Amino acid sequence: MTPLTTGAPRPIIISLSDAHRLDGDVCRLADELEHLALICDDWVNQFPKAKALREVARCIRAASRAMVMAKNPARQAWIEAHAAEGSATLTGQEGGHDA
Repeated sequence: MTPLTTGAPRPIIISLSDAHRLDGDVCRLADELEHLALICDDWVNQFPKAKALREVARCIRAASRAMVMAKNPARQAWIEAHAAEGSATLTGQEGGHDA
């Protein structure tokens, strides 16, 4: 796959307030995915032969769990790794604080 842009990569600026907001967004999306999985479960109970729907519910739950598990540690590791490479900058009043 070819990159969409040429030249040096643009830095990614991530503020601490944006990072906290994204954490909340991830939690809300994970909750919505779990709700959707419960709806799928109800449909499966009404139509027992709906194997495909059961698989959809399983995939939704897996996505929800992955999002919750990755919420803080993975995002923080990504930020730190890219900041070390110079392609991301973490900004905010807590600068220099390793949270």
